Amino acid sequence: DGRGGKFCANVAGFEEGCVVLTVGDPVRGVTESLQITLAPSVIKPERMEWMLEKSCELGMTEWAPILTERSTVKLSRERWQAKTERWRKIAVESCKQCGQAKVPSLREPVLFKELLLEAAAFDAAWIPALCVPGEALQTAFAKTPKVRKVLVLIGPEGDFTEKEVERAVSEGIKTVSLGSSVLRAETAALYVLSAAQFFYSASTAPRNYNK
Repeated sequence: DGRGGKFCANVAGFEEGCVVLTVGDPVRGVTESLQITLAPSVIKPERMEWMLEKSCELGMTEWAPILTERSTVKLSRERWQAKTERWRKIAVESCKQCGQAKVPSLREPVLFKELLLEAAAFDAAWIPALCVPGEALQTAFAKTPKVRKVLVLIGPEGDFTEKEVERAVSEGIKTVSLGSSVLRAETAALYVLSAAQFFYSASTAPRNYNK
């Protein structure tokens, strides 16, 4: 239903080329243990949309785009509202395609400094950056094995500025490294999402050791 609910259904018939279903009892599911807010800097439209689509597939909980010093896309508030509505349609279609029962909440873009004010509400917050050193991503995960709400900031083409990273660190956000390769913004986002889902799903899954 787009809000996390799954239900059994029976095919009741066909009307005007559509399948008609009779909705039955809800399906008991597993409660999500990890809630990931992805805060990517706004980049070129086609790449931003691709990032959103794949992030939905990887279980992102919230999409909170940011406007940074090196953001190249500048729009009026009305056009941002239209852009957000388009993003919402993409998110819904992506969740349908991959079987995600809950559609991520989507925000309109805000200034980088405004989002930083929310950092304290998260159990952990990370900012991959090339302009300053950061600890390995797996090390950052290992230091925070019991988290529920996390924030991941992704920079634009050309990375965050040193000033922006310093400001993020002052708000308690940890700098992390994604390795020696220079990744595109959308690749960096999917890298962190995939790694986080793998690490935290593995760390909370029941273990059965055969002797």
